[in-house]
Amino acid sequence: MRIKSGMLPALTLAVFFWPGLSQGAQAEELGLWECVRAAVTDHPVVRAGLWRVAQSQAAVDEDQTLFKPDFSFGASYAANSYVAEIPLPKGPMALGGHHDAKLSLEAGHLLYDWGRRKNMLEGDIQLRQASSQSLRQLRERLGLEAGISYLRLLGARREMRIAGRSVETADAHYKHLAALNSQGLITYDEVLKGEVHLEQTRIMLNRSSNRVKLAQAQLLQQMGLPMESRVSFEDSAAGIPEPLPPEQGIELSLSRRPELAAYNARLSALESLGASVQADNKPAVRVFAAGNFARPGIDMYRNEWIGYARAGVGLDWKFWDWGRKDYRVSKIKAQWEETLAERRVLEQQIALELKSASLEEEEARDRLALAGKALQAADEHFRIVSARFDQAQVTNTEYLDAREQATISALEYSGAFVDLAIARWRLAYVSGQLAVEIESRWPGLAKENIEKAR
Repeated sequence: MRIKSGMLPALTLAVFFWPGLSQGAQAEELGLWECVRAAVTDHPVVRAGLWRVAQSQAAVDEDQTLFKPDFSFGASYAANSYVAEIPLPKGPMALGGHHDAKLSLEAGHLLYDWGRRKNMLEGDIQLRQASSQSLRQLRERLGLEAGISYLRLLGARREMRIAGRSVETADAHYKHLAALNSQGLITYDEVLKGEVHLEQTRIMLNRSSNRVKLAQAQLLQQMGLPMESRVSFEDSAAGIPEPLPPEQGIELSLSRRPELAAYNARLSALESLGASVQADNKPAVRVFAAGNFARPGIDMYRNEWIGYARAGVGLDWKFWDWGRKDYRVSKIKAQWEETLAERRVLEQQIALELKSASLEEEEARDRLALAGKALQAADEHFRIVSARFDQAQVTNTEYLDAREQATISALEYSGAFVDLAIARWRLAYVSGQLAVEIESRWPGLAKENIEKAR
């Protein structure tokens, strides 16, 4: 028997309203997506990713200034520049000390550089895009881990409630056995069996309680919160994206994965950087204008302030660099080929992960269906055995065995339900749905946090 994807909410309700398992949800409790939001906004790793994006944006802003004119100002002063005398045909002329001063202002603008600046800017824009995609991938990974931690906490809390119900049942049964023994209806070894079973259920409850504490601590850590934080969580697995239809396949999943988008951006950046380096040994044309106001001292017969200006066009051509440009181009080409190979490996890995996640989700659905049947059978069997035990038609051992089997079946069903939720959550991550869902729920999240990082 297979359980269709649309039956997951119904199964959720079935587990919620299982006798002894349901608890009223509070308005302040955090659900699955609230935990994901905390992880993708408050985790310290996100702050580091935001600063990487800010650095890449600063590189783009810096490149854009290369298309603007350069301005420079200079000032100099030399006190008592001493020249003893100047030799002349009629005899030397004594000069002594002079004071030199100069003020200069120059403006220059690069007119043409064979696309060096343009390609550098395009490369840094692509690197900024790669940083943004890496941040998307980081958020998606944090969302995956936070969601899995939430679902594991959900499973641990359900197991604890099942264990609590088992303790209550075992305690009532032990008291019943003690009453029968006091009336001489059963032997004391039957009472001891009931006591051992009660202690076993208490140990299971303690173990389940510890699992809940550990799972909650892990979830708080994934959310970027201290482990001593007082936060309550819902008991709902609602909101998990439905699996993609088979006909959409691998292509749509690959187009949604931010890791591949980051690799594509890096490849484009390397291509632009290579084109920029190619223009290193080509001439560049620059215009300039400069103004000076100086008191040149000994350079003038009359030591007075003078002003002059100049303007023109300059040609800068480093036509021979012993092959440095070619070596740099070869290095960039090797980096491009390496990045392309890594991207192809990543595509194959994602395709394999998608196939594995799909099979795990299918297997989890089958296990949940089987666990549901087993739970129904065990519960019905325990109901019958319990009624017969009250009528003294079955032994205490048969009653305990039926009780234990019902508890085991309830635990297996709860575990299968959580396993299916985790399998679908992983499938949403591998297929790229998780990243799309995060962006659709909080479209302004990335821009808002980048502004905070600045």
